[in-house]
Amino acid sequence: MSNLRDREVYENELRRQAQSDRENSSAASGVALGIAIAGLVGAGIAAYAFFNRPSESQAPRQNTVIERTREIVPAQPQAPDVKAPDINITVPNPAPTQESELTQPESNAQRSSDSDSSTSSPNPAPPSENP
Repeated sequence: MSNLRDREVYENELRRQAQSDRENSSAASGVALGIAIAGLVGAGIAAYAFFNRPSESQAPRQNTVIERTREIVPAQPQAPDVKAPDINITVPNPAPTQESELTQPESNAQRSSDSDSSTSSPNPAPPSENP
């Protein structure tokens, strides 16, 4: 019986070792496969960069930008031809009265006539003189 038991222990040990070998082999092959894929992708990127670089013998390309501008002017409505009415307004200048000239001395009369010409508002005429 001991022989049977030793055999079972030995077989179990063989199974565990076989499973461990398979796991190690799977991990190693996964790492190798990952390295191979990364190398292929890197080689593809390097080839793309190598073949698409500008050559040194060619003159550098100069891009010309052509801008198209379009001005849109909105149509302005035509205003009807309306002429402004011709209005003539006549503002009468007040005539100095002789009474005010007689009562004021010459220097005062001269000053008042000078100040009247410098002011912008006209003096109103007495109501009896307006037509």
